[in-house]
Amino acid sequence: MPKQRSNSAKRKLGEQPFRTVSEKKEFVDKIRRDVLARLETAKAMEEFTSQEEYQFFKEKFKNGMRCKYGSDLEDIVHVSLDDNGIQVEISEAAKESENQNELELIGQLVKSMSNSLVISYFEAMGYLPKDSVQSDLPLSSSKKK
Repeated sequence: MPKQRSNSAKRKLGEQPFRTVSEKKEFVDKIRRDVLARLETAKAMEEFTSQEEYQFFKEKFKNGMRCKYGSDLEDIVHVSLDDNGIQVEISEAAKESENQNELELIGQLVKSMSNSLVISYFEAMGYLPKDSVQSDLPLSSSKKK
């Protein structure tokens, strides 16, 4: 015969999908271990990538992403990461456009490239689980060319 829950156990579990307080504790402990593993991975990545021999790793993100368009193949948008956050450069020609569709496209391009670069960086450094899906990370700074 199953043991009846005490009133305090019922209060602790509330509407949660656990049968026992121990089951909930195991679940929370697993989350804590997963978070700790990610933080320790990120800490190790920061330690290694601060060493001269591993600088190449962060350089890829400092070089960033570029988008070219048209026959002259001039960068219309360049997004990169440095110690101050995200840097966004938009070409003069793109900034001077009066075409609303082009301006909206450039805005979406900047948002998409920025999100992609930041998520890739956070995944590579161990802050996020691999292949995480997040669409709206805040931009920390922007700079126009």
